[in-house]
Amino acid sequence: MAFLIKHKLIIRYYLKKMLVHSYTEGVPVPKEKWDTLLANQGVPILWSYICLKEGVLFFYPCHDEPTQDYDVRVRPYYTLSAYKRGLFWGAPYDDPVGGNVIPCTTSIYNEKGEFLGVVGIDLRLNELVDTLLRIPNAPAFKESYLINSQGQIVLKASDSLKERQRLGLQESFKTPLFPNSEIVKLIRSKHEGGYLKGDSQGKNMLTIYYPLKTLGWYYVVEADNNKLFKP
Repeated sequence: MAFLIKHKLIIRYYLKKMLVHSYTEGVPVPKEKWDTLLANQGVPILWSYICLKEGVLFFYPCHDEPTQDYDVRVRPYYTLSAYKRGLFWGAPYDDPVGGNVIPCTTSIYNEKGEFLGVVGIDLRLNELVDTLLRIPNAPAFKESYLINSQGQIVLKASDSLKERQRLGLQESFKTPLFPNSEIVKLIRSKHEGGYLKGDSQGKNMLTIYYPLKTLGWYYVVEADNNKLFKP
């Protein structure tokens, strides 16, 4: 921990760099343009952060010292991946500053394999919807979803059009089960992807599902079968 605190300016530099690269998709941007980009343009990532197991928090953009009643170790983005191996995407939650966000975190360890804390980002929910879920100019399109490995709806395209109720400190948005039981079974069995005709209500719907292996989730799209194949 002492090493990280001593080098907090370097840590903040790399946290800031994560935000810049989220806008440019990794294409280098001159450092002198970073502040202008972040202040005027805006980027997909709202926060980048490192949360140590002792409760010390480094995050950007902001100061390093949270209030005394703020314990990072009870926040959803910390508990999501603490003491675990791998990359974890959490349920959307209500950030008091930036609104609806979705966290992606992973644990960090020292050379001895000892747990140090969690590093992660909070991605703006609307950015994820615009990038992955919204399908413009498609009359047959009904809805698209991100579904987790248990068949629960993490996010859907219409979410960005609704105002969500403000949540408490340790709360996250509900992730209801996807209504089509056949799709849920296929997702839980880690099926490679495909499509089904009809849905749980017997409507003439075409449901396409495809695994997003980086996330460990599925991308699911519903379309009106009548409009889709209309001559």
